[in-house]
Amino acid sequence: MAAWVDKFESAGVPCGAINSIPDVMQEPQVVHREMVRRIEHPLAGTVPQVVSPMRFSNAPLRFDRAPPVLSEHTEEVLRELGMDGSEIKDLRERHVI
Repeated sequence: MAAWVDKFESAGVPCGAINSIPDVMQEPQVVHREMVRRIEHPLAGTVPQVVSPMRFSNAPLRFDRAPPVLSEHTEEVLRELGMDGSEIKDLRERHVI
């Protein structure tokens, strides 16, 4: 990759490397800014999570919750949208959720 970037740059062609995901995770800036954190997950063990690059002094990032498992919050979301228990039960029986 480096050889190709050198050739293109020397020819005046705008270019840049396209990194693989593992390469991105090892980029010096990503490491320096601690943009990858490992979080305990109840089913998957320890999982890597990409952290937001935006940092605010009065709004610290939290790392106390793992990503939800599939459909973990479905009922809660549907209730917030105004559905009652019978409507949710109907969706489950019809295998919609």
